[in-house]
Amino acid sequence: MELVNLDVKDFCKQGENYWLVVHSKGGSIDEQDLMNWRTIEAIQKYLTKAGHGQQPEQPLFQPMKGRAKTESLKLSRRSIDHLVKKYARAAQINKNVHAHTLRHTFGTELQTLTGDIKTTQKAMRHSALSSTMIYLHTNRDRVKRGLSQLNL
Repeated sequence: MELVNLDVKDFCKQGENYWLVVHSKGGSIDEQDLMNWRTIEAIQKYLTKAGHGQQPEQPLFQPMKGRAKTESLKLSRRSIDHLVKKYARAAQINKNVHAHTLRHTFGTELQTLTGDIKTTQKAMRHSALSSTMIYLHTNRDRVKRGLSQLNL
């Protein structure tokens, strides 16, 4: 839903810094720094090609002309799910992948990289640590590796 709710005005730049103003569940608003130039350039290219980069109140991501079943300018959650499934198949990922799978993967990978649950909680914009825990996936190999490092 955070992706669906982004407007053009939520893609911000000041000097060399770029960020998204993200509207989360519960009405909170956070700024998410964009540090990957490929992401920044892809958004800029999309805005230019889509032709709505100068209309700040319009949704950042819109359905392709003639493809939407409604007149809504907003890309739907279902459309995003369809795109994620399409590109998962193209990448030969043979699992049932949804848009929300990306959020689970993000949380799991960030936790693995940092080893810091509070950093993961903040990055996922959860107010409760218990919400973050739901997104983390632990497998037997990770548990074995962690335990072996303790030398118990």
